[in-house]
Amino acid sequence: MPVYTVFLLRSETLVWSGLRAALAEAADCHVVGEAATILAGIIGVRRTRPGLILAADHIGRESIADLLPQLRTVAPASRVAVIAERVEDLDLRRLAASDVSGCLLWHDLTPQSLSGFLATLAAGLLVSSPAVAQAFLTQQREAAVPGVIPRLTPRQREVLTLLADGATDQEIARQFHTSVSTVQSHVQNLLLKTRTQTRLQLGYQARALRLLSDRPP
Repeated sequence: MPVYTVFLLRSETLVWSGLRAALAEAADCHVVGEAATILAGIIGVRRTRPGLILAADHIGRESIADLLPQLRTVAPASRVAVIAERVEDLDLRRLAASDVSGCLLWHDLTPQSLSGFLATLAAGLLVSSPAVAQAFLTQQREAAVPGVIPRLTPRQREVLTLLADGATDQEIARQFHTSVSTVQSHVQNLLLKTRTQTRLQLGYQARALRLLSDRPP
């Protein structure tokens, strides 16, 4: 069984204490540190280099979106998931631009679902609560240029569909019997055509503009 190393960048609320206790009991998780301030968080993440960072939507008065560039600098390989009480507490546009791996609401994070969320994040896939995903879609539709639908090749549409389903570059390459570099080239072209900056934005833009294949290969 894989063991996930987790750092908690938490707020001073009881729900985070409950999450800490649940993680301590999980056989597949090892909490390597936690912090409730930005400075302590940066120092702790730099020291522990965790596989996963579970972060509050705000640390003190600062939005986690302000902190993400610093986290990327000190621990570029760590995957970040943000947990909030309400969708309204999340700066969705900036979080998408920062390419976070997950945006979850507390009511979706139960003891039963926790292990599955961690495994999905550790596998390199994206995780979002349904309400967060719907809010992302709404923002992408509003941001889209009216009447401008990018023209994609059949292969680009197939790659985009698999990406939106959470497939990794390696999995897509195996699906099409091609190289990872070829898949990454497709992804870069898709980012350009859809005027998006990250894969998270790309996936939601694809759904907002209905660019996905009806039947992935």
